[in-house]
Amino acid sequence: MNKQSLPFKNSKKISLAVILILAFLLRIVNIQNSPPSLYGDELTIALDANSLLHEGSDQMGNRLPLTFAMGAGRPAGYVYGSIPFIAVFGPTVLGVRMLSILSGVGVVFLLYLISRKLFSERVGIAAASIAAVSPWEISLSRAGFEAHLALFLSLLCIYFIFLSKQRAQFYIWAAISFGLAIHTYPTYKLSLPLIATVFLWLNGWFKNIKSLKNKLFLSIAAFGLVFFGVLAAFQTLNSGSETRFSSINILSQDRINQQIEQKINLERSITTLPPSIAKYFHKKPVEYTKVFIENYLQNFSLDFLVIHGDRNPRHNMATMGQIYFVEFILFFIGFLSFWQKSKKILIALLIWLILAPIPASIVDLPHALRSSFMLPPLVIFSALGLITIWNMKNKIMLMLVSILFIVQF
Repeated sequence: MNKQSLPFKNSKKISLAVILILAFLLRIVNIQNSPPSLYGDELTIALDANSLLHEGSDQMGNRLPLTFAMGAGRPAGYVYGSIPFIAVFGPTVLGVRMLSILSGVGVVFLLYLISRKLFSERVGIAAASIAAVSPWEISLSRAGFEAHLALFLSLLCIYFIFLSKQRAQFYIWAAISFGLAIHTYPTYKLSLPLIATVFLWLNGWFKNIKSLKNKLFLSIAAFGLVFFGVLAAFQTLNSGSETRFSSINILSQDRINQQIEQKINLERSITTLPPSIAKYFHKKPVEYTKVFIENYLQNFSLDFLVIHGDRNPRHNMATMGQIYFVEFILFFIGFLSFWQKSKKILIALLIWLILAPIPASIVDLPHALRSSFMLPPLVIFSALGLITIWNMKNKIMLMLVSILFIVQF
């Protein structure tokens, strides 16, 4: 090993350690009071986990359930994952939030690992730094949000997909992470399969199935995916795991349905098109499609990303944008700077960003939890922009970016 490289490697390790410690402190300091109290979902998670710990059943007396009735069909992931912390801290604020706090630190670390795999060590450090102080990530970490654990597990799945290029047994770990994620938060049942497929393509998985050994690992992973898929289908059909989704998606909301009916009746009464043609333009499928598209596009609006966020103080304690304004600028700098040398990777990240808000759009307007799978590609693009400015060695630009981060933080 080159002795001159040792100080560089040690400095990177120290930087990463400092970032992870900072991330942990930002997520746990004053956690008892900020947010000020447990909200309904956290309370039911704590009580179900405590009941499982001592009785082996949930609050309703169901033995080792995979969905929880008190959470309107809540998936099992976060409840079972909280049991060790409930055992240590009891059904308290720390007991129910510690899993989310550690998931936040895990997300920061995984963004470092994924960015390093895709680009370089420096981009990894930059991504971890941005994620550590991200208002979106911090808000997700400071409450017992199932979506946050699902985000961590999804990133773990993607990282294992990268590792499987060298060692095919990591496909099995990717399948396990995938299965746990879709059984933690419902929207990941739609977004994760799509995005995982993108990274299987990027990783060239079809080139890894030539050897008999690799085929064996892939077969085991495929069996695991089928098992988790069948389990998810069973829960949907028999255990009410989609009860909440069924009541809040755009097709089932009375308010939206009434607005659409009124709009169709009005437009049909004033249209100059022949009735035989008008009925194809003014009908419910067309109007519901418009609602979906409007919901979807608002995920990329300045209002959601930079100015106000999803406007729910429970998900967005600072009631500001989901990302910093300076990140929005860095996004474009990074994209343009790395396009020529990393086109395939950037396309994969763009597809990730495009696919991530689809589940949230089926339900309603942008939502910090349901849209949370947008966060990783946004962070990585911002990290590319930060590294671009760093490589320019322009002290004024670096100082300006630092000031913008500090002021908004």
